Amino acid sequence: MSESNSRKHQPRSLAVIMESAKKGDPNAQTHLGFHYFNGIDLPKDQNEAVFWWNKAAKSNHSGAICYLAIAFRDGEGLPMDKTQSIALLRKSAELGFSPAQFLLGLAFFKGDGVQADKEKGLEWWLKAAEKGNPSALFYLGWAYKNHWRLYERGKGRLQLTKGPGDDGSAISN
Repeated sequence: MSESNSRKHQPRSLAVIMESAKKGDPNAQTHLGFHYFNGIDLPKDQNEAVFWWNKAAKSNHSGAICYLAIAFRDGEGLPMDKTQSIALLRKSAELGFSPAQFLLGLAFFKGDGVQADKEKGLEWWLKAAEKGNPSALFYLGWAYKNHWRLYERGKGRLQLTKGPGDDGSAISN
């Protein structure tokens, strides 16, 4: 589809999303929130985005929960609250949403809003990478290059070891 054809269909697509969101479809609610948050085919309105993400989150929509976590983390559309952000990231990650798994891993690795725990960070990146998350794959590659390793230690528990040559400072706090 050409760009002009794509633009011609955007208002109709948005109308379908809006109608589905109003009927309670959590996928549509999440997408509508994304449109409002980023000003895509609608006026940029972070409060309206949060409204729709909250509706979808009530249905345990992992993407909406992750978007709310990011809004709390960055203080965009919601007051900055790292504790709430981590709680929502954890919930979304536990629902299996790979972007949340990656972001939770990053938070643990850096100690951003949570006690730094590189082992937990790598474990969450591994979960996200197993789902093909490109950011998690990149960061696991970085960790491997810089001598961070996870080894299996009884009953599936992973242990972090650090080899010589790098202190891990490329990801700063």
